[in-house]
Amino acid sequence: MNSRVQVSPNLRVFLTIIVTVAVLRYAQEVFVPIALAILLTFLLGPIVERLQKWHVNRALAVVFSVTLAIMVVGSILYIVFDQFTDLLQQLPRYRRQLRSNLSDIIGLFRGGVSGTSEAVEQISRELRRVAPPTAADPAVRQVQVVEGPPDNAFAATASLISPLLKPVATTAVVIVFVIFMLLRLPDLRDRIIMLLGSRNLRVTTEALDDAAKRVSRYIVMQTFINAWQGVWVTLGLMLIGVPNAMLWGALTMALRFIPYVGPWVAAAAPVALSIAVFDNWHQPVLVAGLFVFLELISNMILEPWLYGSRTGVSPVALLVAATFWTWLWGVVGLFLAIPLTVCIVVMGKYIPQLS
Repeated sequence: MNSRVQVSPNLRVFLTIIVTVAVLRYAQEVFVPIALAILLTFLLGPIVERLQKWHVNRALAVVFSVTLAIMVVGSILYIVFDQFTDLLQQLPRYRRQLRSNLSDIIGLFRGGVSGTSEAVEQISRELRRVAPPTAADPAVRQVQVVEGPPDNAFAATASLISPLLKPVATTAVVIVFVIFMLLRLPDLRDRIIMLLGSRNLRVTTEALDDAAKRVSRYIVMQTFINAWQGVWVTLGLMLIGVPNAMLWGALTMALRFIPYVGPWVAAAAPVALSIAVFDNWHQPVLVAGLFVFLELISNMILEPWLYGSRTGVSPVALLVAATFWTWLWGVVGLFLAIPLTVCIVVMGKYIPQLS
């Protein structure tokens, strides 16, 4: 009697997917830097290939591409930090106007909630009447707690630096992976083909080329669209008169890499700032209209062309993918949702078990 349990191919694939998701979930500190490095490799790969066609040594082309990427990201971070520091210094000036505008908003609803306001004021008066004695009362002794110096200066310094160690270490690991992958990209491709076997040589080659083209095209086009919108946000906010326009343009460019959520997070801050800065509602309406207009152009003209004909993934699938990868890896998963989904679509196209 044969005691072996026959497992269907579909059940085997399903179990493999479950194990894979569990590994990706609980080993994300290992896989997230690798996924980010692969994404940047797809972005910088065309630059390296173009430089090689111009007879530039591959090592020099890789160094130039990585240096260029670091300079661009560093410039954006510098602009964000500098503009954000200036914004913090100017916030006290905007406080009075913000209170005035909020009072106008509350005044619109005051007629319907006048009774509630009176009740709140009455309760406040009663609370002040029965409030405990303050420090000005001679019967109350004021106790001041003075913290002594830290026992160990090294421990105090470590407590300040430790939150920065993980992001810095992850960034360094990603840069190292990107350099290695760009240098060894042809060799890595050949090794993957050899790993999957010589009988799948043609299918594997087509799958790798298709995935590389789709993901590279998506990343390049998305970067172009985000940069385009960031420039127009900066120019539009400058014309309207919103302070720190370059900050909001840079944040728009960066946050639009996060699907669905990023554009509206980028729009919320300048709209709120315009309410605090201006003494009328014309400028806040113009700011909101600027973001809505630019998003309509991107969503109805540019992104459907990019997502539909370029990645081969429907909008509903993108929404499901964004939800899944956010649950799996948090904000980084939301950022990587579309490129990773494109890779899965390509795998389903060339691997019969995943079709």
